[in-house]
Amino acid sequence: MADVSKARCDSIRFYYHICRAAKLKGIPIVFSALGLGPLVTEKGKSIVRNVLNMSDLVEVRDTASYELCKELNISFKVVQSFDPAVLLAKQLSGQAVQRCHQDNSPPIIGISLSNSPGTVSNSEFQQQLRIQHIVSSLKSIVTSKVIKVAAIEMCADDRYGDTGLCKKLMTELNGTCKVTVIPYCPNPADMMQQFLGLRCVIAERLHAAIYAYALGIPFAVVPYHSKCAAFAKDIGIPKVCLLDPEMPTDQIKRALESLLDDNRAFSPSLPVEKAYQMVYLGQRAVMDKLNKLLAVKHS
Repeated sequence: MADVSKARCDSIRFYYHICRAAKLKGIPIVFSALGLGPLVTEKGKSIVRNVLNMSDLVEVRDTASYELCKELNISFKVVQSFDPAVLLAKQLSGQAVQRCHQDNSPPIIGISLSNSPGTVSNSEFQQQLRIQHIVSSLKSIVTSKVIKVAAIEMCADDRYGDTGLCKKLMTELNGTCKVTVIPYCPNPADMMQQFLGLRCVIAERLHAAIYAYALGIPFAVVPYHSKCAAFAKDIGIPKVCLLDPEMPTDQIKRALESLLDDNRAFSPSLPVEKAYQMVYLGQRAVMDKLNKLLAVKHS
């Protein structure tokens, strides 16, 4: 829930009407794994406050969302959890990640760019500029080592999908290094499976970073949206791995050199096992609340 664009404002108004109708009919409302904010207008804050106060429980996925709930003076218990996408890694073999890092083949750098509107400027010109910065940094790196690149298509939406950015990246890197595409897959577990061959990831899309984190793959975050910066802060990634939204060439090069040359040093301060525990606590709170609500409803 956010109000940084017309589409987001329309969305929170839609939530309000849905929740209002549910409340009038006596239907319980529970929010699970909610990402909240940014809220930049008093009107937006008022709508979201009303929406959340109509619900019976709110489980949020990050500290920034939890703090925003406190700021809004939500009148009941809010549970801080973690993004449940990390649990997908439990379906995959951790040994597969180890094997892909131990062979002698050229390292594959995954690059996920976003075509979605965020909380920073994301014009076509700025997208092209970021791609040029990536290409410049990779051209500098290939002078001393052989690498491969995988352009990651995390979204296939007709309007905000990543296909065009992946194609642009492939075109710009032609003749620099071998480039493939990790195509979007609607099954999240299958999508995560495709990350197993990557040595490191440059992630503008939030869930590209979350997948890498869950699999133990070193990564850098590009905070095109405040939710990406919130995730990076929550898990405590090294400073060199939090890039500016503009993705300056030198910054990308330093991050990649760090991730490629000494990826064992990449150690978020929040272990992924702790993230699992946070998800389980949040899910347990949601299930307990649902069981109580349903028991009352059917008594």
